[in-house]
Amino acid sequence: MRMRLSRDRVCGLTGRLAAAAAVVVTTFALGTGAGAAATRNADVSARPQIRLASVKVSPKDPICAAYGLQSPADYHWAVKGSGFRAAEKVTFRLSKLGSRVVGSATANSSGDFSVKFLDPAQPAAKEILSATGSEGSKVSKAVTSWFATCYVEEDPAPWDGVGWKAGSTVTFDVGKKAAGRATASATGSFSTKAKWTCGTKAKNITIVGTAIKKEVVKGGTTC
Repeated sequence: MRMRLSRDRVCGLTGRLAAAAAVVVTTFALGTGAGAAATRNADVSARPQIRLASVKVSPKDPICAAYGLQSPADYHWAVKGSGFRAAEKVTFRLSKLGSRVVGSATANSSGDFSVKFLDPAQPAAKEILSATGSEGSKVSKAVTSWFATCYVEEDPAPWDGVGWKAGSTVTFDVGKKAAGRATASATGSFSTKAKWTCGTKAKNITIVGTAIKKEVVKGGTTC
């Protein structure tokens, strides 16, 4: 088994897994915006703040998870907070999902907390992560959730993706041959089968969708 990591943080993993099948995953790194809006808690001098760990964040991909190619850190938001009221209950929301609560935490006696929660299945987007406390503390930060796609090199090839633009078409090419086409759901997910001719090699595996101009995984392998 060998792993390659390009400058674009595109991860290609090939080798004999399960029934002699190779699995490839592409993921993209978390980005956070500069600056965060914060409101001062009237009863404390410290401003509430949240910090996000520098981890890859995308919705959980079924094929990646099944083959152990995504660790929990790949699809969890990891958030640390400070400056909240002691024992204050904090809820998290993403602006694209409206009032839906995506995570929660309770501050300790020093007003700090550390929590992880799943990135919801939704199209990748730049948005605002807000933390609202039960005692009036509130802070927000600009974040970006990303997308991923995984496939198994067998015939036919299970292929799915998460975090793509809702309703968009995603194509899968092996070398210069069209292997698959999928339409992302309202949550940016798809699951289908792609044509994979065992016993042949391809210079590039190309995945193209609205979320990105083009994604290329070098060196397709045989089944």
